[in-house]
Amino acid sequence: MRITIIIASLDKGGAQRVISILAREWAQMGHCVTLMTLDDGPSAYLFPSSVCRICLHLNHNSPNWLMALRNNLHCLLKLRRALQSTQPSVVISFIDTTNVLVLLALCGAAIPAIVSERVHPKYSEIAWPWKLLRRAVYGWASCLVTQSQAAMDFFTPRIRKHACIIPNPVPAFTEKRHHWEQTCRLVSVGRLVPVKQFDLLLSGFALALRDNPGWHLRIVGEGPLLNSLLRLRDHLQLQDHVEFLSNKDNICDVFRDADFFVSTSAYEGFPNALCEAMAYGLPVIAMDCPGGTSNIVRAGVDGLLVPLQDVHALATAISQLMRDPQLRFNFSIAAREIVERFSLTSVMEKWNQLILNVTGDAGAYNI
Repeated sequence: MRITIIIASLDKGGAQRVISILAREWAQMGHCVTLMTLDDGPSAYLFPSSVCRICLHLNHNSPNWLMALRNNLHCLLKLRRALQSTQPSVVISFIDTTNVLVLLALCGAAIPAIVSERVHPKYSEIAWPWKLLRRAVYGWASCLVTQSQAAMDFFTPRIRKHACIIPNPVPAFTEKRHHWEQTCRLVSVGRLVPVKQFDLLLSGFALALRDNPGWHLRIVGEGPLLNSLLRLRDHLQLQDHVEFLSNKDNICDVFRDADFFVSTSAYEGFPNALCEAMAYGLPVIAMDCPGGTSNIVRAGVDGLLVPLQDVHALATAISQLMRDPQLRFNFSIAAREIVERFSLTSVMEKWNQLILNVTGDAGAYNI
């Protein structure tokens, strides 16, 4: 089987992490895997030597709509020629605009194409022409993959007719939480961008701290909102209780000294940091946001769900876990079950069955 995976870039991100896993697993199964990127930037992930990478050098800036049209036409032609050279049995594309380009490039070709959305499409930050094109061409795909039912429900019945849900695999850490001494610390991980709503986390933590002095919050991540979040922290007089840390390669270093994890995202595709915290054995609190958070956190079993945007409910949940070590212990034990619920084996089985469904026994396809 010749599998070609296409994405814009291989910088650090949830989709890129999943691609690194899929490429490695398929290469180990003996498939011929080609990884095609629109840009020529370095990869944040390691791939087996048997995985062929093709950089299309298509990261052009477009100062106006005419240049954008010209660049995208050039992109389509170059992408089509690249696919002609690899002769894939199946093409798997990731993320909205890249998906659109791939489907247009494959127009008229007898090659099965699987496109994967990685965020809730209602909230994807793409220009309106891309949104119109997505609606028009997604029906051409052999299958659309989303990570949650909420994301799938966004699309029309015509598109949903050929769609399926495949979550991300959750890693099993060799290190797990093994000490139960209270550290009086909660943690959150994510880019410092509006969608993560760390301003709500700071406000909720400030309210919970009134009755639970001595606790501390760590926010791990980088992004454009750092300075404004630091100002809010200082305004709430949390200088001695909240610290911001840059990204760490070893996430266990973040989780090791925490009592629980909090997610306040406005929406998610598949919340990897939340899942990793649970896999490590941390109790969690999460806002019930679009994107399947309620399918990950089992309220009252391994964590607490709070209504979206409700700072007072968030503060109440934080206070509850601060005060109740037995509840934290119970949640921690149950949280580890996420590794079985979203195991690599089960996720790969879904992807392999999907490829079999769209390719059948026809073998190689020609453009």
